[in-house]
Amino acid sequence: MVLKTKYYLKKKEYIFYLNVYKLKKNSINNYFSLGINKIILTFLSLKKKESQFFYFFRNISFNFWQKKKTPLWTCLQIKSINYNKILFYNKSSLMNFYLLTPKLLKIFQKLNIFKINLNLNLNLAVDIVFDSLSILTLYQQKLAKYGIIFSSISEALILDKFILQHYLGKCIHFIDNYYTTLNSAVFSDGSFCYIPQKIICPLDLSTYFQINNKKLGQFERTLIICEKYSKVNYIEGCTAKKHINTQLHAAVVELFSLHNSNINYSTIQNWYKGTKYKKGGVYNFVTKRGIALGILSKIIWLQIELGSSITWKYPSSILLGKNSYSEFYSLTITKYFQQTDTGTKMIHLGAFSKSKILSKTILFNDSKNIFRSLIKIGNKAHFSKSYSQCDSFLFQKKTLSLTYPLINISNSTSILEHEAKISTLTEIEFFYLLQRGINLNTIFLLILFNFCKDIILKLPLELMSEITFLLKKTFKKNYIYD
Repeated sequence: MVLKTKYYLKKKEYIFYLNVYKLKKNSINNYFSLGINKIILTFLSLKKKESQFFYFFRNISFNFWQKKKTPLWTCLQIKSINYNKILFYNKSSLMNFYLLTPKLLKIFQKLNIFKINLNLNLNLAVDIVFDSLSILTLYQQKLAKYGIIFSSISEALILDKFILQHYLGKCIHFIDNYYTTLNSAVFSDGSFCYIPQKIICPLDLSTYFQINNKKLGQFERTLIICEKYSKVNYIEGCTAKKHINTQLHAAVVELFSLHNSNINYSTIQNWYKGTKYKKGGVYNFVTKRGIALGILSKIIWLQIELGSSITWKYPSSILLGKNSYSEFYSLTITKYFQQTDTGTKMIHLGAFSKSKILSKTILFNDSKNIFRSLIKIGNKAHFSKSYSQCDSFLFQKKTLSLTYPLINISNSTSILEHEAKISTLTEIEFFYLLQRGINLNTIFLLILFNFCKDIILKLPLELMSEITFLLKKTFKKNYIYD
């Protein structure tokens, strides 16, 4: 990335802000004031002990963000966001894991991701991010024996800054879109994963995000790099406390899959969805993109969308290498007044590249879902193949499901298939199952699990039972007949 000199801040200005930071260090130890400006960015950069490269990266992004306008092209009904009332940094009061406070223990027990006994041999390395900072990363030393780096992005900005300087912002440019530019300016924490050559990661890597402060916006940054002949499974989970006011979550995820490497990226999104009276909830505006750089490189996206009042995201893949491959699996469940605008992009640039898209959506009450897919096959991507399927299941007449496929093929040797289907529960199916003595609750579960089984079976074993429990809770009879 070329950082133009006209955007550089003068060295004297940098030293001035450094002195201001030292004077005010105690007052900003746990949180900053509301809003965003260059002084806040400087405090954030210096507090994280970042190099000047990342300090300039933040300021350049902020300069561009000020010139951008909020995107309005989506069909979603989004209330205007006052960024002067958002807290961009907050150090959670639960920061010290090793104190094992009762409140922290209770949260970890609810997560059910791991037990507090750290000597237990688990098949999952976890990074816990509360509010703006990572409070714990498990099994770093065990992974380091294989040459694997798994740490918070804040730690990587100091210890692995040269790797980040080479990759950060290369897949998703900081001016890619409005929320990417904002994230590039104020990103606080997230996960950094580096898998060296010819290494299959022995553990599944996982990051858990939680928003606690009611005024906080969370802007995490995730970067995963998979070198030649390597493989990694990454699982992302997120949730938030219930608050009356809406909160903003704008994350950026970049994946780099090199020659003959494999990245499996799974997301379980369960942000607070708000009440059925349109109060509260999280605005989930995320940018995710992976680039398959080498021959036979592979990227697989899997997402389960259960929460947030508004979701706006399109995990995408750029298939640059020859015989590169990507899959996208999505299960979205909406109820009450939830709105989702999601989908994916498959950009075929390498010859013999392949992609597969499978999306399932279940809608209750007055919810709305929009699915957008872009499949672009370039003029040099000869003999490429792509398959796309988008299915929706409607439970009420007021639900709305829209599909906008965009297909662009620039050569005559490639093959593309697309199909879409909308289903409802018919009287014939209902009567058939009732005749066999099956009760109403079981009928709904049978039909809906059959509808989304192709997605659920793709989940890692550690998450399959948890997701099944969440789905059963969502499909309760009182939700269906509200």
